[in-house]
Amino acid sequence: SKGGNNNTYCHDGDINYFQWDVCEKQEGLVRFFRKMIHLRRGNSNLRQSAYMDGSRIQWHGVKASEPDWSDTSRFVAFSVTGDAEADDLYIAFNAGHSPLMIEVPAPESGSRWEMTADTSKPAPYDFLDCDEMLGAEDLKTAKQQSQTCLDNGYYTVAPYSCIILTRVVKEASSDELDDFSISSFTISRPAERASKPNKPKK
Repeated sequence: SKGGNNNTYCHDGDINYFQWDVCEKQEGLVRFFRKMIHLRRGNSNLRQSAYMDGSRIQWHGVKASEPDWSDTSRFVAFSVTGDAEADDLYIAFNAGHSPLMIEVPAPESGSRWEMTADTSKPAPYDFLDCDEMLGAEDLKTAKQQSQTCLDNGYYTVAPYSCIILTRVVKEASSDELDDFSISSFTISRPAERASKPNKPKK
């Protein structure tokens, strides 16, 4: 706190000094900003030196590709793409006092959106990255909680919060069912095998 003084540039004292002791008390907040700095440095889509036109940035509203520029809108989102050496990002801001269920843009074939940051969550779940504060198992559980919604094309953005999604390539899972169609029905291989009677042993 600066004691209500919003213009302290001329003060050479504690009011303007960096309070290193607060870093220890607010380690979750420090972690969040450290991760955000690392994200910006590591993703060239966030370090463009030229104006980003419609080929690189796309604007969204509550509905994908339908931004609302009206005076009453309190939500805006955008996705940045195009740099082959960087992950595509979707970033949304809800400045309203109510949660919003939004539609996320469909990712390219063979990929999906994955939660990176949600400022409505308490630390360390506000930035999903494995470190000394967020172990691998807790990270996996936290990502699974949001992934079901994202895979179905929506997510609820809390009031006065921001989310960051990263587009990642889908990994082949051994748990995925190998499906095949019979007439108008689709039956999984494990289900098909279970439906067959066991052959008597000779």
